[in-house]
Amino acid sequence: MNCPHCSKDIEGAIPKERLDQKQTALDAKNAAEVEYQKTIAALQQQLGEVSGLRDQYTALQKTHTELSQRTERRDAMRGLGLSESLEDGLRTFYESAQAGKEGDERRAWGEWLSADDGARANPILAPHFSGAAAAPAETNGTPAAAPAANPLPVSTGARPPGTSTAKMSPQQIRAYFQSPGFRALTPDKQKETLAELQRQHMPPG
Repeated sequence: MNCPHCSKDIEGAIPKERLDQKQTALDAKNAAEVEYQKTIAALQQQLGEVSGLRDQYTALQKTHTELSQRTERRDAMRGLGLSESLEDGLRTFYESAQAGKEGDERRAWGEWLSADDGARANPILAPHFSGAAAAPAETNGTPAAAPAANPLPVSTGARPPGTSTAKMSPQQIRAYFQSPGFRALTPDKQKETLAELQRQHMPPG
């Protein structure tokens, strides 16, 4: 490369054409890097959208499964003449009875409800199957007076009212399971309440 002021060559000088070529190549590389980053950002956004759709699908599947199981439970209950309002209480007893069991050891909901050694064998649940409170007994041909309605008051604690010193009658147990107070309890409080009832009403052994 010649000096612009004389005819001598400048040692080590880089021709302008080569500098322009290098700058052009550098600009192209930078532009490619920018496009690469844009592509990565777009793919990450798409992956986030796909992940969100997958989460929604999983949630819908879970909801569908829960609704199907509830329908099956209530169909089995209706087949035995049980009120749907008993579902939460029965489920707590069912899960307690099946705790620690796996595979074939676990009883299906309908089987547990209808089996003589299932829900019917529990003295707390038995009144719901026997219909003991459905009709008053007769004495000497004369129908006995129906027991006065004694719905339990709404309970917000872990134990149903009136169980601290005396056992509850079958009618009281039936009424309590159907009461808004019991159904308003959290699952943990329901389990605690039912465990207390079992300790008071079931024979030791």
